[in-house]
Amino acid sequence: QGAQLLMLEAMTDPSLPFGRLGRAPNGNAVLTGLEMEWAPDADPTKVTKVQPRWMWADLSQTNGDYHFTNALLDEETTDRGWAVDSHNTPGGRTLLLLADAPMGGGESVRVTVRLKYRSMYTHHTLGRVRLSLAAAGDVSRLPVASGTWHQAGPFAAKDRATIFDETFGPEAITSLDLAATFGEKKTAWTFSEQFKDGVVVGTPAGLNAVYMARTLYAAQSAKLDVSLGSDDGFRLFVNGVEVAKNQTERSAAPDQDKATIELKP
Repeated sequence: QGAQLLMLEAMTDPSLPFGRLGRAPNGNAVLTGLEMEWAPDADPTKVTKVQPRWMWADLSQTNGDYHFTNALLDEETTDRGWAVDSHNTPGGRTLLLLADAPMGGGESVRVTVRLKYRSMYTHHTLGRVRLSLAAAGDVSRLPVASGTWHQAGPFAAKDRATIFDETFGPEAITSLDLAATFGEKKTAWTFSEQFKDGVVVGTPAGLNAVYMARTLYAAQSAKLDVSLGSDDGFRLFVNGVEVAKNQTERSAAPDQDKATIELKP
């Protein structure tokens, strides 16, 4: 009953290259998606797909867009996913996934899990995996999982007096689609390893607007305190709704503003 928690353990094995986690020559692996479904043993044709709403892993590769939350995106792209960094960091990995709905209702069921490997590195598949399934219990103890930062812009403005209130497109998004583009120049979201929490990142000089975006995954409704800094003014949007702003002139530094945002499951 209630939410279900799936644990995926990527395990080392002597039969894999260098005794690591993946089948690639260097022992690494990149998981790009995951599907779950269940059907009662009494009627295997009655298949119910399970939509994950939260994910967590103990380690992700940091060079490149390979954070574990990418596995929730389940994209067709070949340049993202969850890379386990086995060629640099020894040992196994653990991935937790929270499913919205219970599987079955006390009846005997068969659960099917499909792991997807669409990476450009075609041999980067996990070699030995163990799956466990359990009731989630108190999901309020599960931390908010944060996806990677992406940038769109700069978008050039003509008037310094009106740039703060001008809109360029990303303000309206209710979810982060990394394939989306904005404006006549079809400006896209880009990833950089320099985009990190607590680190001041320089923005392009000139009169322009730059957007930073990420996806947050909460196991249940939650309030989250955030700390902000900006090069001149900022506007903060959550699911397409403006929740904080500061029209000012300054150089960026940590902890210049505080805000509390509300997250949905």
